[in-house]
Amino acid sequence: MELFSLLFLSIAISIDSLLYGMIYEISNIKLRLIVYVMSFLSGYSVLICLGLFGQILTYFFPVSLAKVIGIIILIIFGSIILKDIIAYNRGIIKTDSPNKSGYYQLGTKARYINFSKLIYYPSLVKEKKEFGFLDGLILGLVMNLDGAVISLVLGITGGNIFVISIIFIISCFIAFKIGRVLIKKDYINKINYISIDT
Repeated sequence: MELFSLLFLSIAISIDSLLYGMIYEISNIKLRLIVYVMSFLSGYSVLICLGLFGQILTYFFPVSLAKVIGIIILIIFGSIILKDIIAYNRGIIKTDSPNKSGYYQLGTKARYINFSKLIYYPSLVKEKKEFGFLDGLILGLVMNLDGAVISLVLGITGGNIFVISIIFIISCFIAFKIGRVLIKKDYINKINYISIDT
């Protein structure tokens, strides 16, 4: 049962990483090895810090109160993520490029150049074609933001945050690579063509 729960959580927190991989591949962003290394380090640090913070809460407050504080933080994190999703959905446009027909990417209107877009999609804002040291740190942070929330809960409930954090990190990077492959090999359009034919 615990393995099934861990598998379910790993898949759930990896969905956004899959989308990030697709977005970066559409934007033709090159990622060097240092980017992946820094992404791993920053993502793991975020997961561990939130998990330790959850453990610290149980030292200063009763477990019931620590859970309430954790729920409040969950709501705050969830609101931030939801706000970004809404901003993203309002800003997507369908491309008319003959090479990438049918793909979606962020709009270019000024009202979509907000804080969330600057953090989550710096490549599309700055028109960068290669990520560096700082971009790797940001990428690791945003890919593991939802996983950090789960680490907070695990810290409060006494879970093994160190091992589980590694599993979450690996899951996110696998999903990220799958997202890039889906776009690179044009699997998305192939699936659409199959569904139209049937």
